[in-house]
Amino acid sequence: MDSTVSISKGVFVFKNGATSAKTPKKSKKSAPIISSSLLDAKTTSAPWYQAYSSLWNQLNTKIEDLQKESYNKIYNDLIKFMQESDSLDIDTIPTAALLTGINQSDHIAQFNKLCKKLESQLDALIIVLESRNCPTSKATIESLITSFMEAGNDEVEKPKRHQLNLWCFQKWYEREYGSDRPQLVVMMPDFEGFVPEVLQNLILVLHGYRETLPFVFVFGVATSFAAIHETLPFNVTNKITVKVFQADPSPVILNNVIDQVLLSPDCPFHLSGTTFRMLTDIFLFYDFSVHGFVQGFKYCMMEHFSQGNIYALCSKELDKEKIIKELTKEDLEALRHLPSFRRFVETRDDPRVVIKLLTNDDYLRAYLPSLIEYLQRFWQNFHCSLEMLHQLCANLPKAPYGKHLRELYRTAMSIEVSEGPEFKEILQLLTFMSKDEILDKFRAVLKILEKYHISEQAVDLKNLLEKSITDIASASMHVPEPETKTDQSPATKSLAVTSRFELKAKLLEAAKQPKAVSPYMQLLSQTINDIKNFISENLLPLSKAPPFVELFVFTDHLAIKRHIMGAPRAAIHQALNNPAHYLQCECCELENDDTKLLPTMPDVSIVYKLHLECGKMINMFDWLQSFKIVVDEKPIDADEEDEDDDTTVDPKIQARFTRAVAELQFLGFIKPTKKKTDHVQRLTW
Repeated sequence: MDSTVSISKGVFVFKNGATSAKTPKKSKKSAPIISSSLLDAKTTSAPWYQAYSSLWNQLNTKIEDLQKESYNKIYNDLIKFMQESDSLDIDTIPTAALLTGINQSDHIAQFNKLCKKLESQLDALIIVLESRNCPTSKATIESLITSFMEAGNDEVEKPKRHQLNLWCFQKWYEREYGSDRPQLVVMMPDFEGFVPEVLQNLILVLHGYRETLPFVFVFGVATSFAAIHETLPFNVTNKITVKVFQADPSPVILNNVIDQVLLSPDCPFHLSGTTFRMLTDIFLFYDFSVHGFVQGFKYCMMEHFSQGNIYALCSKELDKEKIIKELTKEDLEALRHLPSFRRFVETRDDPRVVIKLLTNDDYLRAYLPSLIEYLQRFWQNFHCSLEMLHQLCANLPKAPYGKHLRELYRTAMSIEVSEGPEFKEILQLLTFMSKDEILDKFRAVLKILEKYHISEQAVDLKNLLEKSITDIASASMHVPEPETKTDQSPATKSLAVTSRFELKAKLLEAAKQPKAVSPYMQLLSQTINDIKNFISENLLPLSKAPPFVELFVFTDHLAIKRHIMGAPRAAIHQALNNPAHYLQCECCELENDDTKLLPTMPDVSIVYKLHLECGKMINMFDWLQSFKIVVDEKPIDADEEDEDDDTTVDPKIQARFTRAVAELQFLGFIKPTKKKTDHVQRLTW
């Protein structure tokens, strides 16, 4: 094995002509960082990559605009608070408590955006203090002063350690700004992560300089406002004036992103029901991170488009005729192997068309544009039906398909919604609603149909619904009575019966007679039936979708689960049991037997595989002897074999074994024990 890939060695020095460490550092602004892509020109010019890049840039822009719009109100309120903080009581430090929610992985990015917003509209020095950089009071003060000096002047020389105190900082502040007195804003994105004593000391110390240094705090609180009172005692809270700002909860932000961007008709890329459920479950049960969900969606896009150039047909921006013309024979064969294309071919009646589709590449190229256009119309009608059904059932009792559009989407992608009992229950509940309520729902459905003016079916239903709303609004709810009281059916002329069976027969016959219905109910039933037919025809699962639907839908949720939901224990076992899987070296490669031990393996791998053969208690001496047998490559002469004692171990081998055992203990596989002398306890099985 190469000398620089051993897991048991951590530092490698290579002579690369570096200058002396005493050489003065250049300014940060003098050498701009130029980022280069890891992909080569052939990949970036491929149709699939251009389609992916174009679609992702479009979606990312919409998501950023949506989040900016969501944060704008709270940003504006914070700016107003900062501007008015000078007029507050000078005995306290103005403090803004921003309730950001428990999605802590998004807080740093959110506070960075807030910093840029404040810097552009306020004359203030703004810094961000993270709890990981503030373990003690002294480290917190030093980090605060250094950050403020760097924020005020990029070219300032780093002060010496003994100068990192508030008295020196006050002199620097007065010398740099004089009477301007810009505010000193201290942001703490993870308020709960700070040590309470450190936070208390910081507030008390900064309060002592309130007259000369205009500090302002911004606390990022993940739980609730009560966390401030639990962390800070009364003698500290009376030194600050707190105003609470409530940000939108992360589920609300995610619903907006999904409804307005990811599930909009402008996004041609879709996730299968199982994959979409997995991403939403990670969000709801793990971290509540909107950024994590969006990155997971982006990874699904990369996996989808990178399968081949045929998936570039999913894009709306690129020229489809050019893409179809450039498809190779292998690309066309990949299209023929799609399950939906097989179903399409089996439904063709003309055998000559079937033969041409399967064998003639030019015929398939000529056939593709019409199929892709039909698919685009299908997705337009699918999204229209999805939003219509969600609008009709969102506020109904028990929420048959959930309260959010994402819940209905993952159901509609998996099963045929119109055949389920929930769909029939929704239609029945609609007939029980009041006239005003049902008209409001129909008007909301009408607004949805107006968005999908490209679809002919949507336009036809829109015209019918406009007329129905007008007629229903003016229709009478009074049930008309029969024209003459004498005009009755023979079953109801006489109720005189002689037996129970005769009464039953007459009642059944009377029940079969048509009942009088009000004009309102007639129009309502007809309108609901029109909507039902539209939804039943267009809200179809993937199993009944048109051919080549796989080009628009990503279904491999197992691959995404393997990459997004990592299994650390399995990965560590794989790395230690078969190090060649990660090191990609031939010297450690195991052909078929995973239990084989090679002397070229890293020491920690050898020790790990030996410990798998032991029981609960591992004898250190036996373990060392086994390790020695594997790694000792010196040939043993017959004369020396009698002279050497079995207990003799080369100090170098013993040192390597000691280091490997320490690494294994650090990874959590073993621990020392006092139950037996010279033994360690195994912790995993």
